[in-house]
Amino acid sequence: MRMILSAILLLFSLTACSSAISEDELKEQTKKHLVEYTKILYEVKKEEYVKTPGDFTAYIPVIQEKAKPYLTKKEEPESLIKLNIGFTAAYLAYNDIFLKVEDVKITDFKRDETTGSLNISYTIFLQDSSKSDVKQQSGRVTLIPENETFKIDYYWDDIRTKQFKN
Repeated sequence: MRMILSAILLLFSLTACSSAISEDELKEQTKKHLVEYTKILYEVKKEEYVKTPGDFTAYIPVIQEKAKPYLTKKEEPESLIKLNIGFTAAYLAYNDIFLKVEDVKITDFKRDETTGSLNISYTIFLQDSSKSDVKQQSGRVTLIPENETFKIDYYWDDIRTKQFKN
């Protein structure tokens, strides 16, 4: 709950200050937002995870519920139905592999002055609990202004479960 409240405050500050702050500051705030969101998607805390024998999908709704405040109403049902949100982390946790988001690096940042949307390409750095190496994958996200905040209207990354299997 605390993470959701801090995310809402961060999102509010992104919008409230977006027109008055520099692009570098907006990039830094956007990076913080992306780190928080990717942690929701990929960091399942071992002590919170409850394994349901024979069903790795049982934990997906927990992850989806945490992700909902970040998504536009357009993106929310589409992502939740397709199981894009929560699938990877739930599957890996079921197989006793727990990921940690090390960093997110913004590689391209474009702001549409007409709509106020932000189109971002990034690289996510993930470490799994069973290996010491850090994997990096590319991703894209579009943030749009919605109700005095920024919400995710489009999200894609190249993270797959097979990358973390032993």
